[in-house]
Amino acid sequence: MLQERKISLSYNFFQIFTSSNLKNYLKTYFASLYPRYSLIEGQHFLYFKDHQHQGNPAMLVAHMDTYFQTPPWEFFFHGRDQTLTSPQGLGADDRAGIIAILEIIKNRLSFPDILFTDLEEVGSIGAQEAAEKLKSIVKVNFIIQLDRQGENEAVFYDCENQVFKKHILAFGYKEAPGTRTDICVLCPKWDVAGVNLSIGYYHPHSTGEYLNLIHLEKNISRIQLILDKIPAKVYSYQPYDYIISSCSDLPSWMTTPYE
Repeated sequence: MLQERKISLSYNFFQIFTSSNLKNYLKTYFASLYPRYSLIEGQHFLYFKDHQHQGNPAMLVAHMDTYFQTPPWEFFFHGRDQTLTSPQGLGADDRAGIIAILEIIKNRLSFPDILFTDLEEVGSIGAQEAAEKLKSIVKVNFIIQLDRQGENEAVFYDCENQVFKKHILAFGYKEAPGTRTDICVLCPKWDVAGVNLSIGYYHPHSTGEYLNLIHLEKNISRIQLILDKIPAKVYSYQPYDYIISSCSDLPSWMTTPYE
């Protein structure tokens, strides 16, 4: 079963705990896809650019760090509701996003650009570095970050491009409020619209966090549909015209963990 394979993959990714170890794994994995992908590596990011897509692709984003300072070593699978937990804190925010991206890559013939960032949980440090270093390189129609709790939520933060919102919400998502994540840095800098989509985790930043594998699988399938229907046009970043931003500049400890 695919869900059984997901469970095995989930254990592996939660136990490859440090960002450094995960970076090395991702570099090795994407090297096997060369020459489709080329790598641009920063101190706190990995950018894999697809060279075989016709026109501008979409970009998928996930972050390699987690909220927790020590790795989980106990895992519990709850078969009745298809959830995964750890008493040490699972770290599905945002290892679930990385798992989803790799599943999407495996199942596709045409690939999106991929950005993995580090230190999102302490102020989107990797995203800030990538925003500057990749500004003249990135050419995408829109950005999807896989870093949102729940099953059906889409968070656009300060991006008020109504055409883009309509396009994303047509896939069954519901607009929800959020605080801050990497696309709050990337989208304004690159003048491209972005959204943060649910990836199946719940109660982030707590030992009660769990990953619903059914919701994870559902969103992997939906994101594949979105990638199959990339419009020819670039969705530009259109900000709200107000003073107080929903992409708050407050430190992470002062914001709620809803990203």
